[in-house]
Amino acid sequence: AGPEYKPHIMKINKLYHEYWDAVKDFTDLLLKKGAKKEANDLHRAYMKLVHKFNSLFVKMIRKIF
Repeated sequence: AGPEYKPHIMKINKLYHEYWDAVKDFTDLLLKKGAKKEANDLHRAYMKLVHKFNSLFVKMIRKIF
């Protein structure tokens, strides 16, 4: 099953990193514009939701293999 799953896993990992880079860039822009609260809220939401999903995804993949 590994070879069949690998392209999907790699795609999810790649998009996860690209998504994080985009969120980080926007957070940096908000900080430069003086919107510190909004930048912090965005960062917290990302970590709470997306990072939590990625942790779950990694654990699931480890169980499969």
